[in-house]
Amino acid sequence: MKNTKIRSWGILALLLLGLATCSSPNNVPSGQVVISDFENSTDGWSGDFADLFMYMMKKISGLDVTQPYEVAFDIDLASNYATNSVGIGGSPGASVFLKAGVSSEEPLKVLKGNYYEVTIDKGNQAQEGEEMLVLGHVGAGQDVNYYRVIRRDNLQNPIEVKPDAEGNLWLCVGTDSGFEGKTILYYDKIRALIRPVEAS
Repeated sequence: MKNTKIRSWGILALLLLGLATCSSPNNVPSGQVVISDFENSTDGWSGDFADLFMYMMKKISGLDVTQPYEVAFDIDLASNYATNSVGIGGSPGASVFLKAGVSSEEPLKVLKGNYYEVTIDKGNQAQEGEEMLVLGHVGAGQDVNYYRVIRRDNLQNPIEVKPDAEGNLWLCVGTDSGFEGKTILYYDKIRALIRPVEAS
């Protein structure tokens, strides 16, 4: 059963990516893909920081409030951090984890004690949360010292979520860092595949 699901996601990804335009509006029908290539704008994404988590989010509207959905991401980003690099507290490549997820509530930055946290359940560094998965680290290869595009996805492990009472979801993508220095990454393209969960 699991292999069938994986194959169906792969086929869906190919079909949707072949049909989709370069960027998509926030209001999408079910079974569609939202693609942001950031060529001319932020395409509805907004960014923030909380502790060592650097993230951005985008609101998706127009979904069926009675229908659960599966969401999978396929992300291209440019990194110049070597997988085998070392740094303060951890590697700037292998200790910075790319995460993607979805929530029925808007992710908010809140102050808890002396630190800011984000309300979406993202887990911590290499650990996943209920609403965000680890897609991999941002290491661009052994001994790399120049920017190159790397690709990360969760096409074989979509996240299930139900929209809020108004048919909204919030996509969230970010890096959860074990490296205690500055991280500079460039998101080239984010694809989010959204489809209704099939009835069992």
